[in-house]
Amino acid sequence: MALWLVLVLLPVLVLWLWPRGPLRLRLLLEDARFSLQAARLKRSVQGWLRQGALSLPGLFQLQLRSRPDSVFLRYRDESVTYRQLEAQSNRAARALLSCGRLPPGAPVALLLGNEPRFLAAWFSVYKLRLVAAFLNTNVRRGALTHCLQTCGARGLITSPELLDAVLEILPELQDMEITVWVMGPGQFPPGVINLHNLMEEASENPLPCETETPINLLDTAICIFTSGTTGLPKAARISHLKTLMCCAFYHLCGGCSDDVIYMSLPLYHKSGALLGVGGCIGIGASLVLKERFSASQFWSDCRRYEVTIFQYIGELCRYLTNQPQNEDECRHKVRLAAGSGLRPDVWKEFSRRFGKIKIFETYGMTEFNITFLNYTGNPGAVGRGTFLYKRFCPFELIRYDTQQGEPIRDGAGRCHRTSTGLCSLVYILPLFAVLRSLQTLVCVCAGETGLLISPVTPTSPFLGYVGSRELSEKKLLRDVFQLGDCYFNTGDLMMQDDLGYVYFRDRTGDTFRYCPSSSRLSFAITEHFTPFMFAGGRGRTWPPPRCLRS
Repeated sequence: MALWLVLVLLPVLVLWLWPRGPLRLRLLLEDARFSLQAARLKRSVQGWLRQGALSLPGLFQLQLRSRPDSVFLRYRDESVTYRQLEAQSNRAARALLSCGRLPPGAPVALLLGNEPRFLAAWFSVYKLRLVAAFLNTNVRRGALTHCLQTCGARGLITSPELLDAVLEILPELQDMEITVWVMGPGQFPPGVINLHNLMEEASENPLPCETETPINLLDTAICIFTSGTTGLPKAARISHLKTLMCCAFYHLCGGCSDDVIYMSLPLYHKSGALLGVGGCIGIGASLVLKERFSASQFWSDCRRYEVTIFQYIGELCRYLTNQPQNEDECRHKVRLAAGSGLRPDVWKEFSRRFGKIKIFETYGMTEFNITFLNYTGNPGAVGRGTFLYKRFCPFELIRYDTQQGEPIRDGAGRCHRTSTGLCSLVYILPLFAVLRSLQTLVCVCAGETGLLISPVTPTSPFLGYVGSRELSEKKLLRDVFQLGDCYFNTGDLMMQDDLGYVYFRDRTGDTFRYCPSSSRLSFAITEHFTPFMFAGGRGRTWPPPRCLRS
């Protein structure tokens, strides 16, 4: 038996090491290091749960006890400590409660910009055991009414700056019996409650009702609306557990409590609220909150606030590289940039121009727990997909028919995995993985594009969309590999190469459907141009269509 193993494993080892053996060994060590880091982080999250932090705002309470007077938030010229934000959220909760108690789990919509009031309102809603629904501050009229109807909002908290958008639909809100509060000073019309005045009169002491209703980790904590690329926005349900897990983001990126994080992404999105704010709470750092991104002010802000980490979407970095050079861009303390959607060419130009800033590219979904982390810093990849990473975040790539718009199934109705390009010989360690991999000795190094799916399990559930079972069911694939299994359909086409890197390729349903009768043009596009998606603009291509004329 031992001789048989040697005879099998020796050629396997030779094939695996040649010709890129040193690179594969380095990546294997990186994978092992990340796996250990993820295991430690899992224990940290379990520690948070044991200490009573059952959601993102609950973790804020935990950090409050250990660092009450540390600066949590910097906004314009204002510095807000953990204690001060807690006091403001307590006053807001008591002010809301004075207007009548809503039943636990009732949705309250937030139409607020990037400002401390957003966090105070969010945490106050949590204290009352209500569900906060984050509204895109750009939606108006019919789309705004749709969002409020979809999430079943019982109340709406807004600011004086955004009140005009609410007044346009105030009669409809009154018909839907939605209470409107304005969180800011001013004189407001009938039918609108001045929450600012109520907060001035309220106590900043904690509410006893915070502990009256126990939290189920898988209950809905917040609702975040999708972009609405293929229709009107949908309200995705986010559990308490997921909000807590997102607080580990900067742990995985290499952040620490001494960091200062710059956040200019909108708080109504998962990236801003959960990864940005939550990730900052997770490491006990300070957050610089910007109303909106400004390329011309970015580096001067980084110097002014002594920023060490900033969070991006791909286009944000492109805007920075398109700016004229200035002295601030090389006189800063930024050491880490974390985000998604960064093109390889922009990545390289950004690194060349702005100094030694580590880029931590990621991929994730608002609705589900699937995620990729490019912890090795390979430009263009969203992350790695080795067997070690799949223990952290399981996924599959299956064959997909782009013409029919659905996965390819065989005669038995089952789907098939793509030829990922990841040579199974890479699983040389541990031994059981090698033996399992011997069932296929063919290595397709180029990789085959496939649909990204991830298993739905009790520990990784899909909560669906609010008020639409049909839309939720459309995101699920059943009986994929065997009868009774269930997978979440991301709608994204990915490719995995022979080194285990995963690359985004396309977004199903939207791209290349402008001229369906022009098959020759479609062939030319797919042959010569690489589709690319950046956050906030799904289904777009790079280069843009205007480049085709040349």
